[in-house]
Amino acid sequence: MRWSLRITPVIILTLLTFPLLAEWSWVEIPTTSLPKVYKAENGDIPPFRVGYDPNSQSLFVNLFTPELQFQTWGFNGKKWTYVSECLSSYSNSGDIIFNKKNNTLYDLIFTYALPYWTPETIVGKWDIDHWIEENPLEGLILDATYDEKKQKIVILNLSGDSFNYLVFYDESSTDRVQIPWQNISDPNLIEYDPIHYVHLIIAPSSNFGLTWEYQNGNFVDPGVTFPYDPNECFGEVVSIAYSPFLEGIITFTVYGCTLLWKDQSWTILMKMTEDLLIRQAFDGKIVYFPPTQDILLFSPHPTTQEMMVFRLRERAHNRPFRR
Repeated sequence: MRWSLRITPVIILTLLTFPLLAEWSWVEIPTTSLPKVYKAENGDIPPFRVGYDPNSQSLFVNLFTPELQFQTWGFNGKKWTYVSECLSSYSNSGDIIFNKKNNTLYDLIFTYALPYWTPETIVGKWDIDHWIEENPLEGLILDATYDEKKQKIVILNLSGDSFNYLVFYDESSTDRVQIPWQNISDPNLIEYDPIHYVHLIIAPSSNFGLTWEYQNGNFVDPGVTFPYDPNECFGEVVSIAYSPFLEGIITFTVYGCTLLWKDQSWTILMKMTEDLLIRQAFDGKIVYFPPTQDILLFSPHPTTQEMMVFRLRERAHNRPFRR
């Protein structure tokens, strides 16, 4: 009996830390009637936008098709459905974010900024079965997330004055916080951690420090170096998404390296892969899907241009990404 009591804490600790010690992989979800994305003659594929709509319990994907149409498709975890036409811009990048405060889905779109254009973000609002265009926002969207505490959409913004801002947005008010350019260079991704009330900012030009956090009005450098390794993990981040299961932010980089940012430290869940479909997901988007509690990766097939979907799974037991 004494022996079992002594090892019990060890067993409990092992079980609690097992998800972080296990190996993970991206597993394709077999689907039918996949939408296709446009592919230019030089091989370039235009950006697409992904976001979860709680009202339909599906993910909306706004994309540009080979037929030169801007369309919204819905994915419910198993199958695709055409939904409607969508708003567009020259670049088509941006983000789809749900505002829980007013129960509304927004489509925020980057516009192409030439010297004689006014840099602004197109704002679309979902209205039952179609998108309607709202008044644009000043500056260009780079990425967006939702602040559960403030109950506002947070937009990582490049303004016309060439400075970056955090824009806290809803239809009633908009607050802007300038990002200190002396320290945070070229930020391009943002995600919110609702457990610690922290915004993670990815800044690829910040000398492999890469990560900054914004909390309580302050920008904080965690002083953590990205675990760059030319054979295991590149530092070019493609997409990030918060995982309630691991209580941290999943980070997907070029060539498929997948990491967890939690408690101001990095954990590699999956090293660079030889799977070409994951390795070539340079334009991929990862997002949390509440109905199945999965982290999903959306990426166009490099040849067929069909929109593929992958689920992040624990490789050891092939269990879904949840308890």
